[in-house]
Amino acid sequence: MVWQFPMALMVQIARLLNLESLWYSFPMVLILAMGILPI
Repeated sequence: MVWQFPMALMVQIARLLNLESLWYSFPMVLILAMGILPI
């Protein structure tokens, strides 16, 4: 579960910046997760 750490980190960063920014960064997190995970 190595990919959970960067995602949680991005969530924390988005939470620090602005809660609404999480909705903008979430698609990028999905794209990164798809690039990292062997789907």
